[in-house]
Amino acid sequence: MAKPNQFEKAIPTPIFTSDDIPAAPEILSSEQVKVWQAVLTSVSPDWIGAESYPQLVSYCIHVTNRDRLNGLLAALDEELVTADPLDPLPLKQLDQVLKMIDRETRAITACARALRITNQSLRSVETKKTNVHQSNAPWKS
Repeated sequence: MAKPNQFEKAIPTPIFTSDDIPAAPEILSSEQVKVWQAVLTSVSPDWIGAESYPQLVSYCIHVTNRDRLNGLLAALDEELVTADPLDPLPLKQLDQVLKMIDRETRAITACARALRITNQSLRSVETKKTNVHQSNAPWKS
């Protein structure tokens, strides 16, 4: 294992248990606080440092925005069934909502990558080693 450099030593990382999750900022709604708690309890205590909390706030906001847009999409789907087929307005609204959902999903993915909470990032080194095809070098056989 590599030795930490001087910058890594200087960055304090809070350590907390699942019972002692850092309080979510007051700007977050109750739905967003649930996302905050879900993320912090799903990773090891030192995975997300205090310096990454602003990014985590953005992640929580984007997740709840996407959830709201999914609700709006469901309502538009029902409205589209009963709408006049010659009226282009419902289709334009549907297109706008789908584009907004796509933007939120991309923002969620970007935040998750920055926070290193994607599935690929959360795999341990040991898991990666066992999943890699290991063959002996021809000169070692």
